[in-house]
Formats: sequence, structure tokens, C-alpha cells
Amino acid sequence: ERDLRGSIDLEIGGDGVTLPGVFGGWHLYQKDGFRIDHTNGNLKLKFNANLWVDAGNIGANDVLETAFPNLTGDTAQFSRARVTMRGWAFDAGDFKLQLEFAQQPQIKDSWFRFNPLPYVGRIRIGNMREPYSLENSTAGGNLTFMSRSLPTDALAPGRNIGIATTHTVFDERMTWSAGWF
Repeated sequence: ERDLRGSIDLEIGGDGVTLPGVFGGWHLYQKDGFRIDHTNGNLKLKFNANLWVDAGNIGANDVLETAFPNLTGDTAQFSRARVTMRGWAFDAGDFKLQLEFAQQPQIKDSWFRFNPLPYVGRIRIGNMREPYSLENSTAGGNLTFMSRSLPTDALAPGRNIGIATTHTVFDERMTWSAGWF
């Protein structure tokens, strides 16, 4: 039986804060987001927030103002407001939980991905984006343009609950994915 009473000892260094003792050795630090790692390396967590704002100013002439009285002015809205938690558990794989708060609160991603298996690749289980195209599989912050193309948005199946596998072949010159949703 552990005695949870007493003081909390903090080890503060240039690379973060370590909580030894009753908390079991957690290391808190900032690197590409806020991170919490267990000192034995079995569990690592990374937290990020993502905020995208779309804004514009429309200055219409007299003819357009007469035809469309609400057209002129400044406008701004949040197109993306997300909180993400990524994690790595033991040597089994990684997981992700991503919540959206911009237009309609929803769970974007909630999955666990196992470490690569020979010939099968990485198996992912949960709520995820279905493998459809390279543009659809690319994260929004890594797109060439500000948003995905209209055909991709119109035809891509989006996010669903299922199981998928992804693997590379030919010395990582080709990627294949398959899933059941």
C-alpha cells in the first residue's frame, strides 16, 4: 500500500519538469506541442491545438450594394478549432484522439495503430479517414493549397469507423492502403 500523503518533489531542468515519487515518474515538457512521457518509456503523450481562421473584406460598388445589401463588410469565422492528443503505448503502437470545436463539435479521429507487421503493414482500428486518395490522406496543414480540391471533398467518403492497413513496397516508392468500414 502506497502512502499518497506528503510533498511533491519537482525536478526542473532545461528540458522540462519530472514528477518522481508518488506520481510514478512522469516527465512534462514542450516540443512540437505539450508532451508527457513516463520515465520508463512505456507511455508517451503529445497534446496540440490547431486554430484556423478564415477572414475577408468585401467592398462592393453602389450597384452591388443595392442588389445585395448584406454583401459588404468584414467577416471572419473559425474554419478549424481542434485539440489533438497523440500517444505511443509500450512497443505495441500509437493512438490518436482529435476533437473539432469550430462549426459543429465532433470527434474527428479516434484510433489505435499497431506497429508494422511484415507484408501487412500498419493496421489501424477506430474512427479514421478512409483511404481514398493521396490528397484525402494528407493532413490539412501539409496540403499544397489552402483546402482540398472540390472533387476530393465531394467524392471522398470522409471519416468512418473501421479497420485499415497501410504499407509501402518497392523500397518505399509506392504506398498501398485497404480498409473495411
